[in-house]
Amino acid sequence: MKNVVLFLFLLSGTIFTVNAQKCDDHCKKKEQIKSQKVAFITDKLQLTVEEAQQFWPIYNELNKKSDDLDAQIRTITKNFRTNKETLTISELETMSDKLVELQLSAAKIEAEYYQKFKKALSIKKIMELNQAEKEFKHELLQQLKKCSAGKE
Repeated sequence: MKNVVLFLFLLSGTIFTVNAQKCDDHCKKKEQIKSQKVAFITDKLQLTVEEAQQFWPIYNELNKKSDDLDAQIRTITKNFRTNKETLTISELETMSDKLVELQLSAAKIEAEYYQKFKKALSIKKIMELNQAEKEFKHELLQQLKKCSAGKE
């Protein structure tokens, strides 16, 4: 088990180092970001083998559903940005209603998966997961800022 954790820790360090060295190549690659996130969360949560076997399928399923909702939200907001001058009040209301509906769906999904996580992890690890996700987003934003600063 310690070897698995050590390997994942080293992998996450390697990924972040490679990302820093080739920022332009890596900043926009979604799969690499997902790999970084997996390594980061694994390191932060210190999952046992049994916990990991239960946790990752639930987490991946949640992310798939969240990604699907996010894609729908992006479609609506892009449509608004592109066509806001020509949309009717009725169309705007429909779009706005749909956004609220999608946000409510996202909250329901979060609640549903919280219950699933409770069956796989301790409450402490669930709280650590929330913290790890915030920390990862912060680190990712810092990397993106560095990429943007390097292009100017």
